[in-house]
Amino acid sequence: MKKIIKRSVLALFVLVIGLIIFLVPSSIQPSETLKNVEATTSLASMVESGLQNAALGNNGLNTELTIDNKQFNQLLKSFVSENQNQTMLESAYSLEGDKLRLQLPVTILGIGSKLDLRFYIAYDNNTLRFDIASARLGNLPVPKSIVASMLQEKLKTQSSNLAVEQQTILVALPESQFKITGLTVQNNTAKVKLTMSVTGLLGQ
Repeated sequence: MKKIIKRSVLALFVLVIGLIIFLVPSSIQPSETLKNVEATTSLASMVESGLQNAALGNNGLNTELTIDNKQFNQLLKSFVSENQNQTMLESAYSLEGDKLRLQLPVTILGIGSKLDLRFYIAYDNNTLRFDIASARLGNLPVPKSIVASMLQEKLKTQSSNLAVEQQTILVALPESQFKITGLTVQNNTAKVKLTMSVTGLLGQ
């Protein structure tokens, strides 16, 4: 009996050490979090700059915005701050290759760690879609279905325009006079195609 207890205690100790090895080294650096980003760029200012190179089409003025990591975080900070979403403010974001990387803080058995996620980004009907491409809990790969459940639980009370469906995060965008007609992520940058009607531009 004593041997069984000793083995159980030893197994538990090894499990705890394993969790520490896998989880703790992957904590988010405070300097990388969204709350430490200075929001000096707004979507309106970027669109205004983009209109200088706009072309007139059948549906109005068409332009394309190129958004790098710094601008992306500044835009996201402006959007998230308006909704006071603390979970998103304490996370870190970056455009890496053709994906978005999200580092989301989590606590497992009292150990601070992070969900390290990669997403494919798409746009449809005034909604941004973030489809999970890969997921890690600390340094440990985890099934995307489990991560989706964790995200749904973590985000469900944060904002009314956030939702999780299967393995996709949906973000409903606020109404705007600009219509997004295309969105791609490549080479650590996002390219967004916009259309604005002439009547909207004139404020009629």
